[in-house]
Amino acid sequence: MGLKVPDRIHIAPVGYERDRVVEAAAQFKADYVILISHVDNDSTGDDWLEQVQEGLTNKNIEHTTKFCDIFDLYESLGRIAETIEEYEEEEVYVNISAGSKITAVAGAIASMVTDCTAYYAKAEDYDGEAIGIKDVTEIPHYPIDAPDENQTIVLEFVNRANEKGKSPTKGELIHFSESNQLGYMDRNVGGKGKYRLLDTHIIDPLLQKGYLKTVKEGRTIRVEITEEGKRANQAFRYLIDRSKYNWDPQSGN
Repeated sequence: MGLKVPDRIHIAPVGYERDRVVEAAAQFKADYVILISHVDNDSTGDDWLEQVQEGLTNKNIEHTTKFCDIFDLYESLGRIAETIEEYEEEEVYVNISAGSKITAVAGAIASMVTDCTAYYAKAEDYDGEAIGIKDVTEIPHYPIDAPDENQTIVLEFVNRANEKGKSPTKGELIHFSESNQLGYMDRNVGGKGKYRLLDTHIIDPLLQKGYLKTVKEGRTIRVEITEEGKRANQAFRYLIDRSKYNWDPQSGN
């Protein structure tokens, strides 16, 4: 069996320009380009998208187009991260040159948390639009304060429960964590120790980030996702393999 060489996948948000998407893809010999366009484009945006699509086609580069609100950070981050995950077996690059300032930030963050490469293409000239490519800079990686894997899994669980009108208790979060063998839950710890693990590794960090809130009902504490948490969940849920987990385990005590 021959050795499979990874394809070079370029993810490129699209704005009001052509060259820094098309010429960059050609220069770096992209095998496939995923364009990210605004979900509610005006006629000018549609015209530029068509120019980019035609430019890639003329250079014999396969491409497809996805849509999102490119002026919303979390939606853009989620769409880009989702696409990176889709091609995780390939060599993925994120072009943050075009699109909006929001997609530039989202693309940089997504590349850092997924460990792929983001780059910025500087145009040769700017005369009402970016013309040609002068040089390309790889964006260095910096630490990102994203939820860790266990926190992201629990955040997804709470969000799913809240969407069904349920607010899980801490006991139910422990049961979910144990049922899915989440790494933070030490099997040798029992009783109140499990609650301390939950608070230390999951609840307290997500409360500090503003992603969760707790609601007291008598002596019962229930956990709910905040609006900021929903947006973070939308962005970071693509960083976990959601097919691995039982999202509706039988309720614990």
